[in-house]
Parts: sequence; C-alpha cells; structure tokens
Amino acid sequence: MLLEEGGGFLFTDPRYFPPGEEGEEWEFVVVRENLMEVLRERIERTKLKEIVFEENRVTVKMRKELDKIGGVNWNEGGGWVEEERMRKDEEELKLIREAWRIGEEVLRRVKEFLRPGMEERELAVEVEHWLRKKGSETLPFPPIVTGSKNSALPHAKPGKDPLKEKEPLIVDLGARIEGYCSDITLTFFPGGIPSCWEERERMVEEAISLAISLVEVGRRCRDVFMEVERFFSRQDLQENFLHSLGHGVGLKVHERPLLGRKSEDVFQPGMVFTLEPGLYFPGEGGVRKEIMVYISPEGKVIPFQGV
Repeated sequence: MLLEEGGGFLFTDPRYFPPGEEGEEWEFVVVRENLMEVLRERIERTKLKEIVFEENRVTVKMRKELDKIGGVNWNEGGGWVEEERMRKDEEELKLIREAWRIGEEVLRRVKEFLRPGMEERELAVEVEHWLRKKGSETLPFPPIVTGSKNSALPHAKPGKDPLKEKEPLIVDLGARIEGYCSDITLTFFPGGIPSCWEERERMVEEAISLAISLVEVGRRCRDVFMEVERFFSRQDLQENFLHSLGHGVGLKVHERPLLGRKSEDVFQPGMVFTLEPGLYFPGEGGVRKEIMVYISPEGKVIPFQGV
C-alpha cells in the first residue's frame, strides 16, 4: 500500500482484485512478478521524494530493496497506523457490534447446550459451528473451551477431558464481520456453582465494575490496570491474576489500546476494548469474564450490554 494526499495505490495480485478495477480513492495495481519493480515505477511516476514506512512491518531484505530506489528519503514511522486504528468511527462500531452480537448469542447457546460428561473439544467444535452459522465470516481465533483444572491456564487448548459438574468451564470466543472482530468470555459451572467459586466470581465482577469506573479520556491505560491489580492484592489474590486487564478490538482481535503494566496508551474517544480480569488457581481451575467497552465521542464509557 502506498498512500499520498488524496488517494493511493493498493498493490495486489490478480486473485484479489481484477485488473483495471478501481475504487473512489484507490488505484489497484496488479503485481504479477516483482513488487519492488512495480513500486519503483509508481514512485517515479508520482515523483515522491519523502516516504514514511512502517519499520515494524518491513523486513531487513525489503529495507535494502527500498534503498535501491533512488531519489527517495525513507523515514521510519512505525505505529501510526495502529494509532489511527485505535479510534473507531460509526461504521466500524456498527460492524464490531454485529460481531459482538453473534458472540453473545453463541454464549447463550453454550449455556443451554453444555452438560457434564461432554468433552471440551466436542463443545469447541459446536461453538465454531454456531459462530459460522450465525454469520461470522471466519473466526478471529480458535475458541478456548477449558474446564476444571485445565481452566487454570488462561489460553489452554480444548482437549478430551470431560466437563465436570460444579467445576469451572471457561469459554472464550469471537466472531468477525467484514473484517471486524469481537472477543467475549464467560465462565460456566455445569450443575451449579460452589460457594468458593461464587466468591471468586464476585471478585472478578467487582474488578470489572472498578475498571469501568476508572476509565476516562486522558487517563493512562496502565493506571487502570494497576488499580485493578491493587484491588486483587487487597484480597490476597495478586498471585492469581496472571495477565493484562484487556486490549483493543477491531480489525485484529488483539490490538491497541493495551491495558497492561507496560502500556503507554491513553484512553481516547472512539476506542473499543475489552475488560477481562481473571483469577487462576493451579490444580483447581480459573474464572474469567470478558466484556467489550466503547468510549463515546463525549467521553462516556459504554459497555456492550447483554453478556
């Protein structure tokens, strides 16, 4: 992709755009053999002298090839695309909401369908089928379906283990609509929730409420993470909180803003992100809930409702 004021070029091969097809602002350029030769020709035609490139997307080999294109000053500018993508417009928000709606419907189906004795992978296959049947183009990631002690690993893969009565079952799933993703997680307890897990689940819910109350435009994302971490620490649960508080969702299921200890991101209007605190207990299992949140143009924090 080569951008210039008022438009740009999208370089691709014939499998994706028929030769000669053009958009309102884009010229699709078919590359049949050497991308660098085609790129050189376009740069010479447009007489561009200063070009910014994403250094975190360009290989060493490609960088050397770019230097062979004479008369151009190449400037590193990694992260600017991700910066722009953090703020969603109304059309993007509409697509994300539709992807979220599909995910929520599938989680409701899970609650009705699951039963003790069925294998984790059996339920995972059904989840994938339901997501696609309800309209997800592809899946942003393979659904995470892990029960009992396996759920103590945040990203464990579904296996042959059977679901057990009154033990935790974490289901983490997402859908994709026109490229835009959703990401939702719930913890189920087939046959009912024991009191010890009920208390742990309450801590997770309180952490989400705390995070929502702390999110505001201009605040650093890591500050909210640190407050939630301190909340768990006061409950003597700091060793059971193993990952970040959340992440942005859009064209990728994991993108900026990042809500973790090392994040440099700041909350801004238009952001869509998850809040997903979890508590994990080796040998027992885990409990996690993941919701999606939007910051309106007026700075209001709006959770996607329903989960």
